[in-house]
Amino acid sequence: MKKTIKSLVETFPILHRYLGLNFFKNFLIIFIFFSLLIFLISSLNFLNFVKSFSSELMLEYALFSTIVYTPLFVPILELAAVAKTIYPFIERKLNWSIFAAGIPPTRFVFPFLIVSSFVSLLLTLHFQFLYPKAEYIQHLDYLRAKNKPLNEGIAENFWFKNDKGYFLHFQLIDLKGKKAFDGLYFKVNKNFNLQKVAYIPKADFKIDGNMIKIEAKNVNIYTKKGVEEKSILKLKIPYERKLLKVKKPSYFSLTELKDLIFFSKKVGINYYPYLWELIKRLIVLVLSILVPSVAGVYLFSSTRLETFFKRITLLLVSLIGFYVTLLLFQTLVFKNSTNPLYGLILIIPFAVWLLAIIGKEKINQVLIELRDRFRL
Repeated sequence: MKKTIKSLVETFPILHRYLGLNFFKNFLIIFIFFSLLIFLISSLNFLNFVKSFSSELMLEYALFSTIVYTPLFVPILELAAVAKTIYPFIERKLNWSIFAAGIPPTRFVFPFLIVSSFVSLLLTLHFQFLYPKAEYIQHLDYLRAKNKPLNEGIAENFWFKNDKGYFLHFQLIDLKGKKAFDGLYFKVNKNFNLQKVAYIPKADFKIDGNMIKIEAKNVNIYTKKGVEEKSILKLKIPYERKLLKVKKPSYFSLTELKDLIFFSKKVGINYYPYLWELIKRLIVLVLSILVPSVAGVYLFSSTRLETFFKRITLLLVSLIGFYVTLLLFQTLVFKNSTNPLYGLILIIPFAVWLLAIIGKEKINQVLIELRDRFRL
């Protein structure tokens, strides 16, 4: 293992290693600074809406807000880190000496590509394990700060699953009136094949200690053997604030979102919110690799500081514009039920635009470098 790592390190020139290490160091510095900024803004925002102040609650809200929001801006932070890494070369015209030695700027895509791929891997783990829990806790802290009861309001797309393969879904739940509407009750096997299913048009429920007790009348349960008629269907599920957990798709991990999407399609439930949440995170992951790789080639080929700053501005405005477009598209998904798959189309013109600004010739050089480097 050590020999493999050593040979891999030796494969890359000293300059590549210097750029990669400095890019990663600059990214960490910028990431920490931006996290502190988000923490401060979240603390001030907490003071703006809090009705029952608690310093402990404020710190927890600010901390989990930072965990939620900072990673979403990783592509922009990487762009800043690339610019900070390359700036000394442009300022001292060191890149001219490199070009004079016959080394094209496209060769410097490798350090940024490798480091950004590592960052993207960390970001994937964050979206899988930390992000959903942080978003959920942040919302609970928000409700506590505003003195809002945790069991009031409207919850949409309520899901519950127990260890025995039973699923329960309600399209709409009135937490205050203790009514649930448009529900489905399932039993599936290990392969997610339906064993039992029941439609529940309306149900009453109450919260009794740690349990949510649900009661529905005149329900037919369909199985492979026939119909099981029940005048009253009674269900018990643990409370544990599950009713809140279903209000936003962002409370689910990547794998949970995937399972919900396939299962919702199978039984005819609206899966667009879950699909969009998954696509949104995947877009951030793609951008976390694409942006620094393109920026590395584009900025390193600058011949003057004026050109360097113009190119940074162009990349930054393009990236911010893309983020705004995603927010507008998200509104269409939730309010107009627009197919989230169209969101994938949004990244195509943006990617083409990024590649266009560095030019066809440089793209071909990058592909040749990749082929020679990895012997494709």
